[in-house]
Amino acid sequence: MPNQTEVATAVYAAYRLARGDASAIEYFDATLSGFWKSFFAAVLIAPFYLMLLFGRHMVTASDAIEPLRFYPVEMIGYVLAWVTFPLVMIPLADALDRRKLFFRFLVAYNRSSVLQQAVMLPISYLLLGGIIPGELAGPLHLIIVGAILFYIWFITRTALELPGITAAGIVFIAFVIDYIIIVLTASMH
Repeated sequence: MPNQTEVATAVYAAYRLARGDASAIEYFDATLSGFWKSFFAAVLIAPFYLMLLFGRHMVTASDAIEPLRFYPVEMIGYVLAWVTFPLVMIPLADALDRRKLFFRFLVAYNRSSVLQQAVMLPISYLLLGGIIPGELAGPLHLIIVGAILFYIWFITRTALELPGITAAGIVFIAFVIDYIIIVLTASMH
């Protein structure tokens, strides 16, 4: 488990990456230990994600969606989302001759999720609560998802030292994996 200084440094580095500062990649602990510690981001985000799930369940609840099924299925999906992409990236990093940069990439990728969720979750809460009008939901969601995809692309290109088009391919793979997990999770409610 990372200490407070490591978490603060990682969040600061993620913020600097979001501002387009490629040198911030060096702040991440690109070791095996840093790799495992980077998954602590899932723990930091989980309580906020659970609150979002609670709100989603309350807004969309019907007699057909049992809470005792909804929450475990969603949490399994959450864990799968955190595990699947790194597992897919291992052979992909080898194929791209980027194994030596694998830890640096995944640490930055995982740690940046805290910043991504710091933006996405409050807006999701505002949408669920009806504070942001429904007609703005679609365009706002597209803008935020586009910004996050660009951010992930920048991290991928920087951390793996890849050409832009190759980094875009990896971001597309991550997006497809997340989409499949979301669809499978929703189909199990």
